Amino acid sequence: MTSSTFCILPWLHSAIEADGRAFPCCLSTRDKAIGHLHQNSLAEIYNSPAYKKIRTDMLEGKKVASCTHCYDIEKCGGTSLRQDSNRDFQNEIEKRIAETAPDGTLPELNITSLDLRFSNACNFKCRTCGPNSSSSWYEDFNELTPSEKFTKILRPTKTKEEFWSMIDPMLPTLKKVYFAGGEPLLEPDHYLMLEKLLALKNTDLTLHYNTNFSAIKLGNKITFDYWKQFSDVSLFLSYDGFGKKGEYIRSGMDWKKIQENHRQMQSHSHIKYYITPTVSVLNAFHLPEFFSHLIEEELITDGSQIGLNIVHHPTFYNVTIFSQAEKKALRDLYLNFIEKKLKTYKIDNIEHLIQQLHMVLNYAEEKTEDSPSDRKMFLMQTVSLDKVRQEKMLALFPELIGFYQ
Repeated sequence: MTSSTFCILPWLHSAIEADGRAFPCCLSTRDKAIGHLHQNSLAEIYNSPAYKKIRTDMLEGKKVASCTHCYDIEKCGGTSLRQDSNRDFQNEIEKRIAETAPDGTLPELNITSLDLRFSNACNFKCRTCGPNSSSSWYEDFNELTPSEKFTKILRPTKTKEEFWSMIDPMLPTLKKVYFAGGEPLLEPDHYLMLEKLLALKNTDLTLHYNTNFSAIKLGNKITFDYWKQFSDVSLFLSYDGFGKKGEYIRSGMDWKKIQENHRQMQSHSHIKYYITPTVSVLNAFHLPEFFSHLIEEELITDGSQIGLNIVHHPTFYNVTIFSQAEKKALRDLYLNFIEKKLKTYKIDNIEHLIQQLHMVLNYAEEKTEDSPSDRKMFLMQTVSLDKVRQEKMLALFPELIGFYQ
């Protein structure tokens, strides 16, 4: 019987950032990298002291510092990646634990689940993102922080040959791949990897994508033509809002084009999809009208197709920095929306959407003290970016006027 802190991912998974940092998963605290592929091989990272300590702590029922995101989500009534992963790989848990030495060492590199970013190349520059995950942020970042030097295009290994020599041995036995970025659907190596998997006839695996879904082809390579050859394809669509509000938060987005791509995707019944808004100070008050839009435009057909991701970092976008008055206004908005509108929609699993909204409220209200430094940083970042991008936040989000007072 595993503990409430146990997660199978440190036994069979690796999350590789565009800059080469390796983490137990994509939600690990970003200052807790367990290695770097520019300095270490993946095999060395797999049995590094940091990774072995994570395993032994989990087996002893101790909380792991890099796993606070999942603990917080569970505490607020949400379902965490830890819980999902233990469910998805439940048949491997007993075997993997039995193979583990007392000090956390594993006998060999045996990764069957991979979280992969080929680079940070992306056509969006979302407000809650930055240059580590989006090359489009490069010019704005240089203008905002001219004293800091940054490389525009980041890659996980020093050379492509080194990258494929690491990845190729895993391909025959991979059971799950999570593609992120950057924007994976604009990455040539993404299509090359699918072609390699097809050549190996490893098509009965799970393909998950975190995508802004602004493009559904690259040159003559059409995503749907590839996906129809795999048994399990799920898209986690990064829409943080719709219309002008969504386009402000996710700079580079054309909501009309996104909707066109979305409707084309819906005609492919074998593709599962989920809309996964990143919940921040910017869009927390926008969620009710966004949910209504998704339902009324039939962009979702089931409440379970929405899964909210709450921003942890940067902390100045975290919803805990709302004032007590703003948190009350948010609660009043959500509860009124749930009773007066959400419950009137005739789609399945409305209760899931209600639970998601309560999770945001519970998370926001976990912290009761004021956050003057984060509120100040939010205002500074917003004013600076508005100036660079010639935008005006309050024209779209007047409910955030309190940050200016």
